[in-house]
Amino acid sequence: MVRSITYIRSHSVLTNTFSTLFVRGTTIGSRLVVLFILARLLTPSDYGLVSFILAIVEIVKTIADLGIDTLSVREFAITRQQDKLATLASNIALSKSLCSVIAYLVMFCLIWLYHDPQQTLIGTILGVLVFTTLAANLPLDYFQAQLRMHEVALPVILVNACTVAILYLLSQFYSNTIAFISVLPVGEMALAFVLWRAFRNEIHFSFADATFDTVFYLLRRSLPIAGTAILVTLYTRLDIVLLNHFLDSAEVGYYSVAYRMTEPFQMIAVAFGMSVYSHMSQVVAGHSVEAQRSARRYIAGTLSYGLVSAGLLVLIAPLFIQSFLPAYMLAIPILKILAFALIFRTVNGCLTSLIQAYGYYLNITYIALWNLVAISGLLLICLPFWGATGAAWALLIGEAINTLIQLFTWRRTQRHFNQLSSVHPL
Repeated sequence: MVRSITYIRSHSVLTNTFSTLFVRGTTIGSRLVVLFILARLLTPSDYGLVSFILAIVEIVKTIADLGIDTLSVREFAITRQQDKLATLASNIALSKSLCSVIAYLVMFCLIWLYHDPQQTLIGTILGVLVFTTLAANLPLDYFQAQLRMHEVALPVILVNACTVAILYLLSQFYSNTIAFISVLPVGEMALAFVLWRAFRNEIHFSFADATFDTVFYLLRRSLPIAGTAILVTLYTRLDIVLLNHFLDSAEVGYYSVAYRMTEPFQMIAVAFGMSVYSHMSQVVAGHSVEAQRSARRYIAGTLSYGLVSAGLLVLIAPLFIQSFLPAYMLAIPILKILAFALIFRTVNGCLTSLIQAYGYYLNITYIALWNLVAISGLLLICLPFWGATGAAWALLIGEAINTLIQLFTWRRTQRHFNQLSSVHPL
């Protein structure tokens, strides 16, 4: 009987893992395809403006979430009674609604201060992604926690495919920038609608069941998670924000195309990092002598993957730009530098997972804060002299320093953990 239950759970975890990869992968993949189509349809200057607004939206989404998504997965996983699930869903939905409205209004006011009508209009449209993303993530958090992502995988894949198809068909009959960028929030709105239908069939909840006291309690618990997430998002999108401040929109467009080329490889590295975190958490918890050996294998594996990915980007991506995005030829030198930065980024993701596996989460927060400060300084130094290429060099140097810091932190973490384990064995 116990063996049967273990098999069922293992099967559920495996099925859920593959389903999650498909759902997240196709969602990110379709977004990238849409962005590349937009780059082809728009001028580098217009695409640069869209990329800048999207960077702002990504930062605002992370701030609006306030770590609730990560907390929700755990809470949905440990809550069993149907009435308590409904109450939990009500409070999470209310917190997301309040944070979305506040974040959107603040973002709109900041964009409006530029007094650029086109920028304000694009920001108003793309800002809707704050609502749609947070709304879509609530049902995804629930199905993730229940290890049942396979139940929503097919609808998500179909909606993502339709979004790409609609933009392609639209481009055959119109040449309107606003119509093109509107596909992004409309597609995500359709995705949220499909997911919410599946979610409401599972849990019948109402905002009337939510209380502000519970919402504030959830937000207080999620704040430590939010701190690290916001630092990481600021650190990864700061390049676009500062590029837009110092350079013209066309330079932002070239850099954005080059950066988006590296994202599929980064996505695979992130997925692998999650697996490293899960496995190493078990190994470390068991005080296995294999912990250090396994960690070294993972580091060597991610380094090899980073080198191969960088090589593929340097060889193949320029051909893609020449054939599909000829207006962005100036992105190729930037791309080659970012390809080398990808080597360090993949290793850094693995090192982060290893440090977290030992339970030293606060160290990662400090490192994220350092990265934000270091990248800010490097960008301020490099951008005025070398433009968009300078931003790529700043990222490469920053990631290399980050690797050294995390290697030192990982070794120190190992020694400290082993000393504590020998004095206070679990």
